[in-house]
Amino acid sequence: MSANKEIYLFYSGATDATGIKLAESLQITSGKTVPKTGMKVVIGWGTKTDDPVKFGRDVVVLNHPDAIRANRNKLAALQAMANAGVAVAPFVDASAAIKELEKKAGAKISVPCIGRTNYHQGGTGFFTCLTPNHVKRAIAEFEKLGKKGYFQNYIDVETEYRLHIFDGKCIVAAKKVERTDLEE
Repeated sequence: MSANKEIYLFYSGATDATGIKLAESLQITSGKTVPKTGMKVVIGWGTKTDDPVKFGRDVVVLNHPDAIRANRNKLAALQAMANAGVAVAPFVDASAAIKELEKKAGAKISVPCIGRTNYHQGGTGFFTCLTPNHVKRAIAEFEKLGKKGYFQNYIDVETEYRLHIFDGKCIVAAKKVERTDLEE
């Protein structure tokens, strides 16, 4: 049976293994590039894009790449969750971190805290900050890397889960486990 050429599963390098298998199982077309015209349905499967993606008015898009891109900016995702009433540990943009730590009362963050680059994956861009000097060093490292970052109050977490959202619904909760080889 040939693939349905009007349905396209749009994946990225990080999701290509599962994307290819899913597309084969569903007998639909797939790829890492924005689909050509003629598609009726586009499914974003962990699609990583740097710029906004536009589809025709008649195209049904499940898990739009723009929503995935918005979630990749972890500071923006934290802000969106906080705005929606989700309980998240207090956080601030790196540009405000030192001023917050210097406040005598009402500071949004305190030490110990965790510094992260806005765009990170796995254990990369991670700084454990026990003192304000550690925060200053992390900010210097962000600048050296040419990246923006944020700081969030430390929470001693024993178990962490990643929720996989598709078409606005949680389809699975996966327990995160420490990996020694991020490339694998």
